[in-house]
Amino acid sequence: MKRKRKYKDEKAAAAVPPIGDGANAPPAAAAAGAVVGTVAYHHDKIIKHFKARNVKESDTGTLQLKDKVTNISYDDLVKDLTHNYKKKKMHLSETQQTYALSMLRRTGMPASYIRNEILHDKYRNLLQTPPHQQQHAAGPQPPATPYLVPPKPIKKKRILGASRDWMDTVDDIFTT
Repeated sequence: MKRKRKYKDEKAAAAVPPIGDGANAPPAAAAAGAVVGTVAYHHDKIIKHFKARNVKESDTGTLQLKDKVTNISYDDLVKDLTHNYKKKKMHLSETQQTYALSMLRRTGMPASYIRNEILHDKYRNLLQTPPHQQQHAAGPQPPATPYLVPPKPIKKKRILGASRDWMDTVDDIFTT
């Protein structure tokens, strides 16, 4: 009984807004005080990063990087980055996830902003791989010599009951 009363008192105290925090406060101010590791905290971090890097939602609701509009849904990307999905499937397909993570890498987003465990691991692996180095003006490159693997000898399937090759040589030694 005492626990229930204490819980109700704590809940009632949390429901009362502090003085000076009126209805005119922006929603980002509420998220700024969010606890580290929550959906609101990570959502706020991702949105701030997107605003700083000029990543926004286009008129059609897709992701827009500066002037380039992609076919990835902005809301789906933010939801996949901030929510952990255990039973449900994520909103983005595998190819969209890969493209979005490579885009995030180009914008310089820290891996700690991603709350989804699967995407967080994929993004960390992507950060550890070196970026593709493109050589456009260096001229034609000589073709790489293919690495040839020497062919393996074909194994004959031994017939059951037949003597082995090395046994024939042993028999010849003992019979002579």
